[in-house]
This record gives sequence, C-alpha cells and structure tokens, in this order.
Amino acid sequence: MATIHIGDQGELAAITNGNDYILDNDILLDGTWATLPPLTDVTLDGQGHTLSNLTAPLFSRIRVSTVQNLNLIANINESGSNVGALAENLYDNTTIENNSVSGQVRGDWSVGGLIGQADGTNIVVQGNTNCALVNGESVIGGIIGVMAYYSDIAVNGNKNYGAVTGDNVVGGIVGYAYTNDGGTGSKIQQNENHAPITSNLITGGIIGLAQSEIVSGNQNDNSVTSNKAIAGGILGNGIEKLTAEKNENSGDVSANSSDDGLSGAGGIVGVMTEITEDSVIRGNKNLCGTVTASDGGAGGIVGLTVLENSTAPITIDDNTSYATKVTASEGAQRVLGENFLNYNPQLIVLSNNTASPNTLLTGDNVSQGGLVYDDETIKSTDPNLGADKPQGLSQVCPSGEVFADCRGCVKAPPTDKFAVKFNSCNGVCISCQTVTSGDKATEPPTPKRCGYTFVGWFTKCDPDQYDFDTAVTADLCLYAKWERKCGCN
Repeated sequence: MATIHIGDQGELAAITNGNDYILDNDILLDGTWATLPPLTDVTLDGQGHTLSNLTAPLFSRIRVSTVQNLNLIANINESGSNVGALAENLYDNTTIENNSVSGQVRGDWSVGGLIGQADGTNIVVQGNTNCALVNGESVIGGIIGVMAYYSDIAVNGNKNYGAVTGDNVVGGIVGYAYTNDGGTGSKIQQNENHAPITSNLITGGIIGLAQSEIVSGNQNDNSVTSNKAIAGGILGNGIEKLTAEKNENSGDVSANSSDDGLSGAGGIVGVMTEITEDSVIRGNKNLCGTVTASDGGAGGIVGLTVLENSTAPITIDDNTSYATKVTASEGAQRVLGENFLNYNPQLIVLSNNTASPNTLLTGDNVSQGGLVYDDETIKSTDPNLGADKPQGLSQVCPSGEVFADCRGCVKAPPTDKFAVKFNSCNGVCISCQTVTSGDKATEPPTPKRCGYTFVGWFTKCDPDQYDFDTAVTADLCLYAKWERKCGCN
C-alpha cells in the first residue's frame, strides 16, 4: 500500500481504495463537499487535525479500513437514513478510533454523530468523542445510530457531550443495537454520556433499544427523558437477551404519559420485554437523581418488566440504588418498579439488591419498605425480601466506614479535615482544598471553557447551586455547570 499525504480539499476528495493516507494540516472545506464513494482497504490518520465546514458525511461506506485521530466540525442537515459525520455505513473488519465531531448532525432515520449504521463482524468503534447536536426522527445515537443484523461490534470508551434528540429510540451513544439469529452479539462497554438525551418514546442514557447485547461499565450523568413512554439511565428498552453489568447512572430519569399505557422509568433499565434467553442485570449502581414514571412503573434499577411472551428468566441481582426520589402511578420501588399484569412472575429472580433507606417513594401502589412492588408474585431468592424484616433496606457499614447517599459505604474521614474537590467538566483543572470540619470552602476563580458560559458549582445530587457559606462536614466534590454559547469547537 502507498502512503499519500493530504493537504487540501482536492487531495482529500481523491482518496481511493488500497492506500494509506495521512492528513498533514487542518482543512477548511468550501461547503460543497460530496460524500466519497464506498472505500475498502484504506487507512486514514488525521494526526489530530480538523476538517471543518463539513456539510455532508465524509464517507458513504467504509469496509476493511481504519480511520483514526481525525476531528470534524460538521453542519449536516440531510433527509433520509444512515447519516453520520464520518460515515453513512460501516462494514466488516473496520476500526474507527480516537476521532471527534462537533457542530450539528441531522437526518431522518439511523442518525449518529459519527456513524449512521454499523453492520458486520470485527468492527471496533472506540475512544471517539461527540460534541455535536444530533437530531432526527427515529434511531438516533450520539456516536452510532444503529448497530444491525449479524453484528459483532465493540463500542468501547466513547464519550458524548452533545444533546441527542429524536422522536423514538434515542441513546447517548447508540440509538438501536440488535443482533439477529446467527449473530454473536455486540459489546457496548466503558462509554460515557454527559449530555441530556430526549425522545418522545424510547430513550436511554447510553442505548435507546438493545436486543441480544452486552452492556457493561458505562456511565451516564445527565438527564434522560421520554415525553411519552420509556426511559432508562443506561438502557431504555431491553428485548430477548440482555447482559447489563456494572453500569452507573447519576442523572434524572423520567417517562411521561404513554398513549398505549406502557410506561416505565428505571435508574438503569426502563423496560424489559419478551425475554427468550437468560438475561442478567447485575452489579449496577444508580447514584442519586430522581426516577419518575407518570403513567407506569418506576424503579431505582428497573422500571417495568413485561414478560407475557418471555420463555427465559431475568436475574436482577447485586444492584445498588441511592436514588433520592422514585415516583410512579403504578408502582414505585427502590429496585423493580412493576411486573406488568403479573405475567410469568416466576421468570424474575431478585437477589442481594440494596438501596438507600432515604429514597422517597411517592405515587400510587407504593410500599415504603419494599424493593419491588407486588413482590409476593415474584419467585425471589433475595434474603432481603421477607415479611419478618423491613426488606433489608437499613444500611450497615463495616467498621471504619460511614454511609453516604450516592456513594454507599465510604471510608470514614481519619481526621476532622475534609477534601473539597472541583471537577470543571472539561474546563481548566482546579486544585482541591483541605477544609477543617465546620469551616467553609473558598469559591475558586471562575473557570473558562471555550464555547461555553460558566453557570456555577453544583453537587451531583443537588439541582441547586452550591452555597459557599455552607459549613463543610464531609468530603465534597463540586461539578462545574456550563451553558453552550456557540458550539463545542
């Protein structure tokens, strides 16, 4: 393969199959970019340079290729499906690594900040960042719109900072991930969402809808909202087979009124339906935030299970919820909100889940001492679910530790001095302060971040701005809140 250097738009447009390409400098496109035809056996290394004023997807299809270290500033507004700033489609044996996009990306169906659709085996999408506003009608993701068919795709270590919105099936990282019979399933792991995710129907902080996938080690710390039906801090709706392990959510989750009566909001998973193979929701944490379902079930971990057509069990175990408030019209509980119409309750196994005793449960059909609504119908092995005890909700910490909502048991401070840390959330780094118990932290100088206006310092669990006249009595981490001024570039 020849190695070819790219220095201007004409050389970029001349990329052909079977070559290695290196971008030598930033390029300001002239606004007439035409998406390149399908490419095979190509390596493109952006070397950290930027292509700006991108008005159409850079590539149509990429197969057996690698694209890395490339930054895109896009203003894409297309009709139709499979829209992404980097590529419309990915196919077999392709790696997309350490790229970024900012600006805006809009299409109709299957829209991703970087990739519209990924389909095939041995595809790796990792270490990429989206700061663009991503919008469409259906199947919308911050990084990938849809992962489809016989997929074997690894989506690892990607981050989303751009608001993602659509009518249905919207996720902070992936809109819809599904594997048909014969596929090995994909892995969505160690990804992060830091922006609000909103749709009218199915919404997830990391994935909108997942069918036969592995979802682990992901984090969401922003709001997840469904204006009508289903919302989950990590996954909106899980179907057929799901492994969801060691994910963390600290954002507010809400599912508003549903047209068809099916509504669920969960700190980790909104709704589970039609389980055909053994599924597991294990070792996840819902850290603070509120969970609300105005017309259905809400749970600190899972909002609603609808198992009418299910043939295999779902195990919900070793999860932890420190939600500040759970509200629902049908069932509000600390772990599982509602088992819809009690279909096949024997298919649900609850074991060793814990929750904060300080979680406020409000709404109809609420049992203030419980982990799950209507638990007498569940064939549970959870020792914390018993009539002779308050269902295991009192938190007992080992010697030398204290209980702290949002973090569980933490090591007790060794002295009367506490650490106050400042997370500028992509602004400048700020040193931590050591404050004597009862004294006040000192407000640091206002941080700066290109393209944003600083709003103030907030705790993860408190929607109100932190008051620096408050006495410090424990370790504290404050997070900078920003408002976008003119994009992310």
